[in-house]
Amino acid sequence: CLTITIEGPGALTISQGRTGLVRLRDGRVIFPQEDLFQSVQNPLGRFFRQLIDDLLKSTQRRDPSASAEESVGQRTLLNIYTTSILAILERIRLTQHGGSVVISRTPFNEQLAHVTYNVSEHAGLAGEIMAYKTLDDLLREPHSDFEAAAELERCRARLELHRTSRQLIRGISRISLLAAVDGAVLLDDHLRIQGFGVRFPVLLPPGTTVLDALTGSDYLCDQWGLRHQSVFSVCQRCEQAIGLIVSQDGEVKAVKADGGRLMFWDGILD
Repeated sequence: CLTITIEGPGALTISQGRTGLVRLRDGRVIFPQEDLFQSVQNPLGRFFRQLIDDLLKSTQRRDPSASAEESVGQRTLLNIYTTSILAILERIRLTQHGGSVVISRTPFNEQLAHVTYNVSEHAGLAGEIMAYKTLDDLLREPHSDFEAAAELERCRARLELHRTSRQLIRGISRISLLAAVDGAVLLDDHLRIQGFGVRFPVLLPPGTTVLDALTGSDYLCDQWGLRHQSVFSVCQRCEQAIGLIVSQDGEVKAVKADGGRLMFWDGILD
């Protein structure tokens, strides 16, 4: 059956089951969009692809032969990485308290971010993501050897994959719970928690606008609340960061500046 969801003035979504068919925003019809977190056609996808490339270099797993064409391993890792981020946002949305997460490739100084609370030890999700991919690849390899030793090794890999999956889920839950604290959760490129309850000073000049990347419409930044404006501000000042905002009504936005232009993408979980 078809479901029509009215999200606000001039905003509705028509879906079939969990699949969005068409959206209406500001009187414009928008058809299902590409995977924003993985496509090279937009700044969001390029940002996450660069994160994966940095991650592979830091762990010395970058395939030198994949310079001209992206390897299957990179695509798989990108998929697990971005799926983990979407899971964090979905869990924040389910709590109905809203929240924001900022991921930055470079450290923030005290003028850019005021960290209220620190986490003593957090290895980040990147380790679990890499381990999950390695084990999943191992179990997907075709095999014709049914010897007891080989079967035992695969059994061990399945158990380890299950353990790694549970660790990844716990990490996702931890980050989403911290988003309930006033302020943002700040993560680095390895998805390590750099702080929570983080406040970004709103330093937007009067009249600053943000571009809706899907419709091409400009909006004044000050028409949103403090949560949005603080993320707009830090993303405008640091193009090596991306902001993810979950409103209490369940709407999810991604925010990024590219080439000096501040932009947002609506309906990230639609």
